[in-house]
Amino acid sequence: IVNEEYKIIFFQVAKIASSEWTRFFIRLNKDPNWCTNERIHDREVNGLKYLTDFTKSDAEEMMTNTEWTKAIFVRHPKPRILSAFLDKAVERSHHFEETTCKAYSKKGGDLDDCLENHKEFSWFLKHITTTLSENMHWRLISSRIDEKWWPHINFVGYMENMSDDAKSLLQSIHSNVSGKSAWDEIGKFGWSDNERSCDNTVQSDGEFLAQRDARHKTSARDKMLMYYTPGLENFVERHYAEDLNTPYFQFDEVQLFRDQKH
Repeated sequence: IVNEEYKIIFFQVAKIASSEWTRFFIRLNKDPNWCTNERIHDREVNGLKYLTDFTKSDAEEMMTNTEWTKAIFVRHPKPRILSAFLDKAVERSHHFEETTCKAYSKKGGDLDDCLENHKEFSWFLKHITTTLSENMHWRLISSRIDEKWWPHINFVGYMENMSDDAKSLLQSIHSNVSGKSAWDEIGKFGWSDNERSCDNTVQSDGEFLAQRDARHKTSARDKMLMYYTPGLENFVERHYAEDLNTPYFQFDEVQLFRDQKH
């Protein structure tokens, strides 16, 4: 997402508050449909600009220009992949069967095996994340941006510290029209814990993502312990080693089991 008034390029990542961020940038554009729009990720209707809307030379100039903020939020692979599994394979099981299982079978996987076992976290990890590794919901975050551009990313925020990092980002970018920061413009008020509830959100004095952050922190580790085993934790550490070891991310350690890996 590109906002020229605030000179920011924001790289969305699935399962890291991408819907909330999309609504934020729609609202920053003063679009009255920022809350009611059901198709916020549809580029034809959301009114947002994207890097691909610019010529290659203009896009490269923005990416290398230090006056522009290039921002991305990242998330530790262990909670991120579990979140993707619960959202896509469990809560939206029928859609998963119709789309992901069929894609899996086209890659040589057993369709019946997927239909029967996709709600098992172990099966999902070992079959789906490996066979369909480019799916945006569980692919490596480091693959989101070409390697040559990572040194130009000058803001990396973390899902685990979402509200504070979002506030820092939005306080750092300013309108070239009003001079106000994006935080002062719309970040520090008018947000509830459900951005789809328009009336509650607009009338709320809540800060952007604040309630969501508090809700997330309390349950993440407990939920992981319900699904992970030492072996599955080791699998994710190996399969997502690039994200865990890249110098561009500084994740806090997430260690569910110790001295039990096998």
